[in-house]
Amino acid sequence: MCVDMHHPGMGVMISRGLPGAAVARRVVTDDEGKFLGVQLNVYGRETLILACHASNGKFMSEGEGEQEAYFGRLTQALRGLPQGSFDDVVCLGDWNNVEDMHVDYSTAGGVSAQHQSNPNSAGVATMHTALSAVSALMRRPSAMVDSYRSMYQGRREYTRWHGEAGAFSHVLA
Repeated sequence: MCVDMHHPGMGVMISRGLPGAAVARRVVTDDEGKFLGVQLNVYGRETLILACHASNGKFMSEGEGEQEAYFGRLTQALRGLPQGSFDDVVCLGDWNNVEDMHVDYSTAGGVSAQHQSNPNSAGVATMHTALSAVSALMRRPSAMVDSYRSMYQGRREYTRWHGEAGAFSHVLA
């Protein structure tokens, strides 16, 4: 991911030694530099590598509606690809969303996560629409698997913007 906020962009690094790397091609891009899709054939399997960095939406200064717009652009771009054309789709990135308030959100101001509403439910809804578009690209559509959550079930670990400190903090709860 590019850190120059005036010229954002995504990158996917592919080893030259990976079979199919020589014919890898960009098939999805975002004018705002927030996602990139690269198609290649790995060991005889048509593969899409999708790098994404969702906007922070309400969590940062981008304002309401930014995530919905981002996931709308991503969904539209993915629907422009031939459906059912990939054996594998690998999504890499930061979705900047909170689906499970109990696992993915700290207790703010003494209020337990169970009593907090999701601050970005519209962003979560449009994220699910984008994930459905990802699934439709697969020859054998299947449920998406969050590799971190499947490896560390129930673990409360995440990063959040800390306004007072003006920095991101790593939280292990």
